[in-house]
Amino acid sequence: MVDILLAAGLVSSLISALLAGASSTLIIYTRTQFLAIESLHMVIAAGLLGGIASWYFGAAPADIFSLAFMALLTLLVAYMIEKGYSQDTAIGFGVVIASAIASTSSYYIALGIPGGISYIYTLLFGSPFLFPLSSAAYYLVLGLSILV
Repeated sequence: MVDILLAAGLVSSLISALLAGASSTLIIYTRTQFLAIESLHMVIAAGLLGGIASWYFGAAPADIFSLAFMALLTLLVAYMIEKGYSQDTAIGFGVVIASAIASTSSYYIALGIPGGISYIYTLLFGSPFLFPLSSAAYYLVLGLSILV
């Protein structure tokens, strides 16, 4: 019999490896290495904002708020590039916004939400073994739709 916890960790690790492998080629091809590094700040800020939003609006899942924030920040960077700012300047502005939101949100979550410190720890360090198998198809389809 297969341990469900082990299976969840393996599926999560496999999806992460596939995403990293597929996106690295695109990153090199489009010369957006700085954007890829900045996306770590976006993910942390989006996760923290999603946690705050799901705490106050319990019916909506945190993933929806997180993805909407990431999309808005990415569109902001793209809009700045379209308006004539250099790619590095626009991405740097995105880093500043994402880092500021991540810092203030983590402080707010740590002090204002019960269990907030453990939420922040889980978000920053995570565990692939906490990945629910029911979400595997959802994230796989979402990731593939972004790549296409």
